[in-house]
Amino acid sequence: MLESKVVTMFPQIPAKLPAAITKSRDLTEFIMSKHMESYSSDGPVALAWRWALTGEGPTPVTLTDWHKGPPTRQDMDWQIDCPDEWRGRAPWDEVRAARGVLWWLTSAPDDEVPSDLRPSSRSPQPMDRSR
Repeated sequence: MLESKVVTMFPQIPAKLPAAITKSRDLTEFIMSKHMESYSSDGPVALAWRWALTGEGPTPVTLTDWHKGPPTRQDMDWQIDCPDEWRGRAPWDEVRAARGVLWWLTSAPDDEVPSDLRPSSRSPQPMDRSR
C-alpha cells in the first residue's frame, strides 16, 4: 500500500502491446493522448494506462505494489471490480475512468460498456463493489 501521494506519468507505449490488450497500438496511442489532455499525470487514469501497458505499479484502483510485469485480463478485471483505495485523494469520476480504461483495453468489439463505467452528466455515487 502506498503512502500519501502517488507520483507517476502516462507511459511510453511499448512497441509490442501486452497480450491482454485487445486494441491496436495506433488506437491505444490515440485514446491515451486524449486522456493525457483530460486527466492529471498523477491520478488513477495515468496509473491505469501505465500499469496496463507496462506492468509498472502500483495498481490503479487498489494502489497495491506490483512487480509481476504486465497484468493479465484477469488482473485487470480484478482492478475493475474491487473497492478503490484512493480514499478521497482522487475524484470518483477519475477512479471510474481508470476502471473504464482497463475495461476498454481488454474489451471485444461487441462488448457493451458496463453501466457503472459509463460517464454521466450527474454526480454519480460510487458503486459498492465490496459485495
